[in-house]
Amino acid sequence: MIECEKSHEELEAYRLKLQEEVKNLFGSESTVPMQDIVHILGAKEFLTIDTKRKVLTFDAKRYVDSLVKRLRNEGLKLQLPKKVEIEPEVVFPPGEGEIKTGSEAGIEKKKEFQRNALLIELLSENQIPYETPRISKTTPDMMRGEGYTVYFLPTLQKTVCVNNEEGNTTIILFDTQSYDDAKKIFGIYTKKQLRTDYNGLAVCIDWKNEFIQNPKLWKVEILNVLQSEPLSKKMGSTDKEIMTRRRTIETAQSELEEAYIKWLNSQNQKNKRFNIRWLQKNGYNALEKWIRRNEGLDALVRRCPPELQEAFEKRDHTSGRTTENAQAELEQAFEQWLKQPVKGHKKFNTVWLLKNGYGGLYEWTRSNESLDVLVRRCPSELQEAFEKRIYTFESAQAELEQAFEQWLEQPVKGHKKFNTVWLLKNGYGGLYEWTRSNESLDALVRRCPPVLQEAFEKRDHTSGRTTESAQAELEQAFEQWLEQPVKGHKKFNTVWLLKNGYGGLYEWTRKNKNLDTLVQKCSQGLQVAFNKFKKK
Repeated sequence: MIECEKSHEELEAYRLKLQEEVKNLFGSESTVPMQDIVHILGAKEFLTIDTKRKVLTFDAKRYVDSLVKRLRNEGLKLQLPKKVEIEPEVVFPPGEGEIKTGSEAGIEKKKEFQRNALLIELLSENQIPYETPRISKTTPDMMRGEGYTVYFLPTLQKTVCVNNEEGNTTIILFDTQSYDDAKKIFGIYTKKQLRTDYNGLAVCIDWKNEFIQNPKLWKVEILNVLQSEPLSKKMGSTDKEIMTRRRTIETAQSELEEAYIKWLNSQNQKNKRFNIRWLQKNGYNALEKWIRRNEGLDALVRRCPPELQEAFEKRDHTSGRTTENAQAELEQAFEQWLKQPVKGHKKFNTVWLLKNGYGGLYEWTRSNESLDVLVRRCPSELQEAFEKRIYTFESAQAELEQAFEQWLEQPVKGHKKFNTVWLLKNGYGGLYEWTRSNESLDALVRRCPPVLQEAFEKRDHTSGRTTESAQAELEQAFEQWLEQPVKGHKKFNTVWLLKNGYGGLYEWTRKNKNLDTLVQKCSQGLQVAFNKFKKK
């Protein structure tokens, strides 16, 4: 074997880095069993089990030595996960073929293939950043003896679900802008469904005999899928999405009725309205898209049983609004606000509108007349009452702490991360805009109590990005922007980036190359589109 040219200093620096990473990975703060972490690293040879004392020991020194040796001999600098977490939900619920019947007696133990370790190698070799791997569990009614481990790849907007156990396919989910997006797929659909009726959401890669002899072939096949375009693009127009082409009015009705039953059985039914937003957040995105492009929502609801029609909440449906009736609705909201008890009076602002059934009005203002413009059309007493948040450092801190309390009140299951995206989606856009012009958001967070600082999710910071990957990510954002319907086309600018999952890219440009410099490195079409909407 020919050794790669690596200096002693480089190898020792890598060793020190690995020692710290391994220490953190297996540290006391980890809630994941040691053997599970070892399992995904493919490092069982460094694990010792004392069966008498029931003690597990991981030889971190030997493991680090082996990785340093790989850097010296192969040039591979392994990108270890910073930590590993547990995914409490079942990843890909069992289909009919996965249900156990009777006892497990006579069932031969399945073989294992180090697919997790191979994936980490692949991502490291190609410098593809990945978020914290989440290991899922299995339930007693499943044939799977091992749960899937989920890796979200933010720069590619894809998610890889891997299982080391024989007979389990590797599944790559497309068009996932966050781990929560991926969860809406793997928490609902079975593997069989992703192969057949919902094959526009994912690619399944089975383990072939040739992969046993040469695992590199598996990595090549995985990489080809990771580098491929989203499946919807391969069909040309977004109007021909794979997810929409299989539906008929009858199957759409059946799916809406199925969603209604799921909503009825939901533990949070009393707190969650059955409406378009609920459909979007509970795995029915494709149905919602089909509704918009085919049969209208109202028409589809009218085909369903009366109890569903009565339950379905239409207030956040934007169709049919004009500037005049939107103004009337805002004035109606103001009258409703005035009738509240003075004690504990909530401020009349976007947060109040969202919490009191005027989500549809708010959505309309985002796509049509802006809320500020609409407010200015209303009587002076409404304008005066509407809370526009003129901040000081103290009031900005108070509002961030108020936002944190609102976040804490959400149901734990499906808890959205407390970060800039959450602030923007929950009526705190004014606070966020203020932090951009005054105190930075990180600085503001540091002024708050430790419990808020710890909870605030800084996922959209700069780790893992290079100038090249940032440029690729901006080009990808531009392609996504181009696919939007022309009507109501949002401008391609920093606001669009922040609202469409590219907050991390924006933050990176603030701390490294500035955004204008990055734009100049991109394609001519992107430069023209972006510069067209710059403020003069």
